[in-house]
Amino acid sequence: MASRNGTLPRVFVLILLGVSLCLGVQAAPGVKAIAVGFDCSLALLSDGTVWAWGSGRGPTPVRIRGIDGVTAIGRNLALKNDGTVWAWARDSPGCGVRQDSAPAPVIKLEGIVAVAGGANHTVALKRDGTVWACGQTIAGVWSGEIMRVGELTGVVAIAVGGPGSSHGLALRNDGTVWAWGANWSGQLGDGTTVDRSAPVQVSGLDDIVAVAAGGTHNVALRRDGTVWQWGMIPTPYAQPTASMTPQRVPEINGVKTITAGESHSLAIKNDGSVWQWGNTGPPVGNPHVPVQVNGLEHAVAIAGGHHHSLALK
Repeated sequence: MASRNGTLPRVFVLILLGVSLCLGVQAAPGVKAIAVGFDCSLALLSDGTVWAWGSGRGPTPVRIRGIDGVTAIGRNLALKNDGTVWAWARDSPGCGVRQDSAPAPVIKLEGIVAVAGGANHTVALKRDGTVWACGQTIAGVWSGEIMRVGELTGVVAIAVGGPGSSHGLALRNDGTVWAWGANWSGQLGDGTTVDRSAPVQVSGLDDIVAVAAGGTHNVALRRDGTVWQWGMIPTPYAQPTASMTPQRVPEINGVKTITAGESHSLAIKNDGSVWQWGNTGPPVGNPHVPVQVNGLEHAVAIAGGHHHSLALK
């Protein structure tokens, strides 16, 4: 519910995770989901409205006009309760939507149950378990048409890479992970650096329950609460480490939620604490080993961006 001046009352707390910094952001009662773009943040309320701040909108959340009945959000994307996908704004992920436009439906995408946006492309999961995409493909090729991604079936979750890479991930109902697109840093996890237009299975992963895609790296959560990562593993002020197949993230377990930013990763443990690793600011200790975010407890959701991240309490 909005206050009379059009801003969101401070009831729930959205935490902005910057470089060694946590800041509270005005948020609203009934925030059900959060998302992060290149330099903006989004919140979905339980009434189906979407609010945004940053990227020229200022530090105070304002409502995205022209769209309601939203059930899920991504990078300047919204999935409505009628199964259609809408896009808008300066860095909308392709699909023929003009930049700096009001929300508009992405043509030919209907019956969608999940959506994910990269820097210039969109991936959507249909109710029948198939995956569809539009926007920038591998090698920088653009397509405004909605195309099916290979012959994938039984998919239950999707993710796409950020500005550093055009690649996608799909989690199937058998716990396996599949990837396609750019692969110059091994982000497809098949042991090569060969770009793939059709999905390939990520090596050595099973019993996976969640996936997240960063700029040129990915993370996966196993049912046993361990976290695995592959691709170009970023570090602050140092040469990144490349891993062309998944490796376990050390010294962390009991994880229930994961996300990946452009060059960092985060996890929520079962106790509600938030942990981060990768390029998270000035180097302190081993950047490959997760450290707890100080002053942040009881988190229920996280989202990773280019230079910042969000946590919902």
